[in-house]
Amino acid sequence: MADRAGSDGPPAIALAVRAGAALDCLNIALEYWTASDGRLDLVTLLDEAFASLKG
Repeated sequence: MADRAGSDGPPAIALAVRAGAALDCLNIALEYWTASDGRLDLVTLLDEAFASLKG
């Protein structure tokens, strides 16, 4: 993350928080998809998860 942000040091906390939130969105979407035995659309679940971050 630091390289992509153009920093030599550790990533800024905001970048780490965004990465963590993205991973949580993925994990939650996967949990819902798995619980539905694949009946729910994973892409839709991911879209919903990320949209929920916007409020």
